Amino acid sequence: FLSAVHLILCQDVIVSWVTISNSKGTAMAIYNSGGKIDILNSNFDVATASGVYIEFLSNTENSSCVISECNFSDNGGTGYRSDTPTSGGGMTLKFGGESQKNRVTVRSCVFEDNIAHQGAGMFIHFTERSRENSVTVHSTNFSCNSASNYDLM
Repeated sequence: FLSAVHLILCQDVIVSWVTISNSKGTAMAIYNSGGKIDILNSNFDVATASGVYIEFLSNTENSSCVISECNFSDNGGTGYRSDTPTSGGGMTLKFGGESQKNRVTVRSCVFEDNIAHQGAGMFIHFTERSRENSVTVHSTNFSCNSASNYDLM
């Protein structure tokens, strides 16, 4: 998993006034972390995969994530390898395993000129065993994001 910033098994994270540009892979990945996660006033630009990738796993519950006043632009593409489909050019949110009661709020953000095979601006995935997780998006602009069909056969 290539990323410029990779946080794993962290609790109570604040990322504020950060810019991550020209990343091979994902600009910032937050994996199997919990508590209160805030990503504020930051820019994620020109990553070859997602601008931000957040995944909640089985042992993650009752976490809160706020993403506010951030810009996601020119992210996505083919990811790490040209034969791998990508999801979520701007942002990917995944609720995996038996994650439960996690809340993500995206507000006052801009998703622009991102590309992916699906969910070019934002891709949200709830696995079948995850329960009572929620995503709220408001006062957010999605423009000029481009998804292309990818034949998985």
